[in-house]
Amino acid sequence: MESQSPHSLSHHQNTLGQIPQSMEATLSRFKLDGQTTTYAVCPTCNCTYKPKANLNSSHMQYPTNCSNKLIPENGPCNELLLQRSADGQSVPIKTFIYHHFHDYLAGLLSHPDLEALMDRPCDDLLALVGSLPPHIIKDVWDANFFCTFKGPSRQSLFINRGDEGRYTFTLNVDFFNIEGNLQ
Repeated sequence: MESQSPHSLSHHQNTLGQIPQSMEATLSRFKLDGQTTTYAVCPTCNCTYKPKANLNSSHMQYPTNCSNKLIPENGPCNELLLQRSADGQSVPIKTFIYHHFHDYLAGLLSHPDLEALMDRPCDDLLALVGSLPPHIIKDVWDANFFCTFKGPSRQSLFINRGDEGRYTFTLNVDFFNIEGNLQ
C-alpha cells in the first residue's frame, strides 16, 4: 500500500470536511432551501411586523412594542414584542414564518413525481370535456367552472395545458368561530 503525503492527506480531509452532513445543510449549501421571512407577532392582538435589516448586525430588527390600534379611537396595543435570547439578542416573543411563494412552487416542481401529480387534474379533466358532468361533485375539479375557464391565450381552455404546467391554488382561512362571537 502506498503511503500518502501529508499534503494529500490534509487535502483529502479538507474535501471530506466540505461535504454537508444533513439534508438541510445540503439544501442550504446549494441555496435550494427556499426563502422565508420571519415576522414578529404581537402575543395579544396577533398583529404582524416585517423585519427590517440592521446594517450594523446580521440580526433583523423589529419594533419593541406593538403599535396596532384594535379600535381606532383607542390607543395602540403597546404589548411587548421582543425578549432577550440566551446570547443577549432581542428576538420576537411570537413569530410567523412566511415561505416565499415562488420558492415554495419551485420546490414542488423540482420533484418530477409531484409535478406529474400536479399536472394530472388538467389532463384528466381535458379528457372528459364533452361528457356528462358528475352527479355528485366531490372535488373542485368536478365543478363545471374548470371545463369552461379560458386559459392565458383566451383561445383555449385553462385545462388544455399542452406541455406547460397550469396550476390553481386555494386560500383557506380557518378562524371562523362556528359557535358565534362570544364577546
